[in-house]
Amino acid sequence: MKKILMGLSLSLAVVAASLLPSAAKAQSNEGAPAIVVSMATAKEQLDDFGYLTKAAGQAQIGGLIQLMAGDFLRPLDTNRTMGAYVTLDQFLPSVVAFMPLKDKDALVEVVSEQLGDPEYDGDYMIFTSPEGDDIYCLPKGEWAYMSNMKESLTGLPKDPSAWTKGLEDYNVAVRVNGQNIPAQMKQFAISAMQEGFDEMLNELEQVDPDQAELQRELNANSFEQMVDLINDMDELVLGMEVDAEDSGIHMDFTFTGIEGSQMAEQIDLLDGAESRFLGFLMDDSAINFNAITKMAQADVTQLTQMIDSVAEQGLNELSADPNMSPMEKEVATDIVNTLIEVGKATLETGTIDLGMAVVLDDETTAVVGGAHVAQAKKVENAVKTIVGLVKDDAPPGVEFNLDTEKKGGINYHEIVIPVPPFEEEIQEIVGDEIVVWLGVAEDALYFSVGKGDRSTLDDAIAESKSAKPKDNQYGSGHVDIGKIVQYAAMISGEPQLDAMAASMQGKDTRMMFSSSTVENGATSRLTIQEGFITAVGEAAAQAMEAFGGGVPF
Repeated sequence: MKKILMGLSLSLAVVAASLLPSAAKAQSNEGAPAIVVSMATAKEQLDDFGYLTKAAGQAQIGGLIQLMAGDFLRPLDTNRTMGAYVTLDQFLPSVVAFMPLKDKDALVEVVSEQLGDPEYDGDYMIFTSPEGDDIYCLPKGEWAYMSNMKESLTGLPKDPSAWTKGLEDYNVAVRVNGQNIPAQMKQFAISAMQEGFDEMLNELEQVDPDQAELQRELNANSFEQMVDLINDMDELVLGMEVDAEDSGIHMDFTFTGIEGSQMAEQIDLLDGAESRFLGFLMDDSAINFNAITKMAQADVTQLTQMIDSVAEQGLNELSADPNMSPMEKEVATDIVNTLIEVGKATLETGTIDLGMAVVLDDETTAVVGGAHVAQAKKVENAVKTIVGLVKDDAPPGVEFNLDTEKKGGINYHEIVIPVPPFEEEIQEIVGDEIVVWLGVAEDALYFSVGKGDRSTLDDAIAESKSAKPKDNQYGSGHVDIGKIVQYAAMISGEPQLDAMAASMQGKDTRMMFSSSTVENGATSRLTIQEGFITAVGEAAAQAMEAFGGGVPF
């Protein structure tokens, strides 16, 4: 319990200050730091922790911690933020933690209870960490600063919270200022990556020279992109926010490049991009996903070259396969070449666009999806060729119903696969047969796999024609744990699952994500709704009960 309480107040600052080895040398803190860590006020942290424990069905834990935290928080102004920052001088980092100070004497008393009485060096207090390292603490004005290096506590900012502007809404957030990382350190990171790539390739060369050559080409493309990422990064922000008003948790990831950089220009390509498959973001689905991306010509060229390299190796292996007849090799080669041609043609459009959903209920169990595919008719012809080759040898009861319907510019094909009686688990999920639908448009492919008719796929396609993206989004989706648990309970009949499903009724049990463009960059958000938290808490409680345990305090 004490460890948790210290984490709410002082120990975070102590730990942050003692992260670096004591042998490191200090440098000036002048200028903006390379890394800033921001924490919400102690009052907000306690309130939000109470909300989370209540949502997880463990309100007694939150209440107990709030009750006992007061003594540990006596030294602090609980209405102001705390955090830490890191400055870099070539390869020498300096970590300084800062806390909003209210009572210096109380600070000495509380920290002494955990780390022992301090030594004094003028205005500096020196504590000893559990690992035996010195921790320097300097109360100054309205703040208390801590570091594992005395020299780091010089040139201190009057108000370190100025560096946390824009992060106030997060319980915990980290900002990396890419342009404040020394060029020498960036070059060191790049050199280390290159050495790692080379070492891996040398080892692979001894085992499989052909695979090593292919991997070398792949690594070259990846390495170039990583170098651009390191050099062009302006700012990286990671943040976690507990939002009781919105009933959930938000986790944000924002990445921006310097203006005019290749990365910023790449992101700019997404401005105004609208997916053709937004209809697959069905509210009643258990899982859904949608994404669109636009590629610069340089990226298209790189990916095309990569496909050519992979294809060449694959075709060589196919040609050398001793288990295939010359005719089988010829047919397989034609099909592979067709798929390669289609893949490259799709890349040349500069657009990747797709959507997918998983629907789980008592009437429909299906995976449906759609994707932008250039020259989709060539894929259709390849499928027909494959069907022609295998239909005579297919298991009894399998139906190949080609060209069943044309609707809205889409040509549909159906394959019905009976489920054997002895496959009881599969029958519980999909029934007596699995129905596969393939829809082929001029520049798109659609599919449905599962039980039920094609209506779910048809609805998604129809909705996609009018759906519009939100707030410059280029990707979004969700996982609804409530629907998954309810479905599992329905087909299994397990009492524990029934109880979990009942506890989630009427609650938003989704984990959602979205990605959007911002100026010179992109931001992604993962949101965990309160019902999802409740479900996890319920599962944890049942697990502890099953093993005869209780709350670990």
